[in-house]
Amino acid sequence: MIRSRDDDAVILIGTPNWSQYVDQAAADPIAGYDNLMYTLHFYAATHTDSLRSTLVSAVDAGLPVFVSEYGICDASGGGVIDEDQANQWMDLLDRYGISCAAWNLSNKAETCAILQSDCSKISGFTENDLTDSGRWLYQMLTGSSHSETN
Repeated sequence: MIRSRDDDAVILIGTPNWSQYVDQAAADPIAGYDNLMYTLHFYAATHTDSLRSTLVSAVDAGLPVFVSEYGICDASGGGVIDEDQANQWMDLLDRYGISCAAWNLSNKAETCAILQSDCSKISGFTENDLTDSGRWLYQMLTGSSHSETN
């Protein structure tokens, strides 16, 4: 269906176990196309060195990977934030040139949400509208410290 609309569009392919088994995809990738990428999901407080090692092995084997979902809390979307593990993930992704998309741009009352649960804006966000996850994301993307964003 995608190729019928655009032969060159990049196609993202999920991997088993909530897009964590990129090693299985690396062992038996789909052949014959050069516009495929495989997805990986991680939550920093749950997925640490073991999943990072799996990612490195898959990428070193030549598998193109896109992190299509991540959070800096545990895999439930709640719990505590682990900035140390989150920073280790970002360092690894930067080192390998892997792009990523954070989960989730919402105001749902959970740790992984980027916006405060009482924020009803659809634009014009300020730092006060962000959760701790949102502030970490903003600071990571802009390279600013907390004091610089005030």
